[in-house]
Amino acid sequence: QRLNNDSQLIGMSKANRFIDDLFAGTSSSNDDCILFSIQRIHRNNLCLAHSDKLTVVIEPLLALIYNQVQTLQAHGIPADYIDMTRSKEDIDKILNKARKGKLNFLYVTPERLQSHSFIEAMQHLDIFMVVIDECHSITEWGYTFRDAYLHIGDFIGKLKRKPVICAC
Repeated sequence: QRLNNDSQLIGMSKANRFIDDLFAGTSSSNDDCILFSIQRIHRNNLCLAHSDKLTVVIEPLLALIYNQVQTLQAHGIPADYIDMTRSKEDIDKILNKARKGKLNFLYVTPERLQSHSFIEAMQHLDIFMVVIDECHSITEWGYTFRDAYLHIGDFIGKLKRKPVICAC
């Protein structure tokens, strides 16, 4: 089923019987990747995010993190971010929301995935999906784009339950 701006809904029921039956994706050449597709789906009363599970979005650019979180929040979708500007108290509050199932999207930079305290916190959460944004940058500039991208697999490997992975 086609949506606007090259977005598509793709049936996922055969891939994993425990996830939603829909998966959203869009062309990265539009610079809006999967997250804006989720908003389009949400407006149609379909949603990728579980009400009690978390999607972790790995985004290298703080400006995109702030913009996407603001856009999701404006649409009533529980989203937040952790970056170097957040105090330990703020981070604890955000992670507590995630533990209680009151957060659908958590945005972080790839460097955050190397923090032992962040890894430990994520190991105790029910993470539905990990979205890795800007992957095309690695194919354009190689592994020197952001060294932290090389460690994303290590982070995912440390999670107790393996989430759906989406790279865009």
